[in-house]
Amino acid sequence: EAAEFRQLERTLLKSLPIAIGAIAFVMVFDVLTGHYAMLLPMALGAAGFIAAYAFGRSGRLGASTFLIVVTATALVTISALTGGGLTDAATIAYPVIILWAGMTLRRTPFIGALALMALSIGLIAANSSMGWIDADPGRTAPSGHLMVVLVILAITAYGVRMLVEAARESLERATLEIALRRQTERELLELTTRDSLTGLFN
Repeated sequence: EAAEFRQLERTLLKSLPIAIGAIAFVMVFDVLTGHYAMLLPMALGAAGFIAAYAFGRSGRLGASTFLIVVTATALVTISALTGGGLTDAATIAYPVIILWAGMTLRRTPFIGALALMALSIGLIAANSSMGWIDADPGRTAPSGHLMVVLVILAITAYGVRMLVEAARESLERATLEIALRRQTERELLELTTRDSLTGLFN
């Protein structure tokens, strides 16, 4: 089980450069279209992903994967708070974050990640009712919403593909290990029933 978690964590770590590149792409798109509201949050998100990558490269994979989930949740929450609330295009990333958290985090950090997401969603709903933060549902043009959705879907597809490949590798290793154990059992059975020197039954 520990080996499988490590494999999933390493798989997620491989996808971080893609996520950082996607954030940079969205930031460039926002600058070109004159939408500057999310530049600072996106820069902070990129910094969070870079820190997670550094943790992962130094062998602290558990901290790395948890930081990825926290950073992604914060990005989605900020986008929804300043944009369309619970109807913001970025909120489609919540199920993706839950999927990745469930596959890469152990039980306690996963429960913590779920609690953080529940708190984030509650904050977005409360802000829609109370108006603590000025939200502007129209701050992002339809092309911007399309770009956000496409980036989320592309990262999801890439990540799921990597997780499937990791699962396939784990299955192949398990199958090979079972075959080796069966071969060893046959050899042990042969050694217990026949004399190794003469080949005669004991």
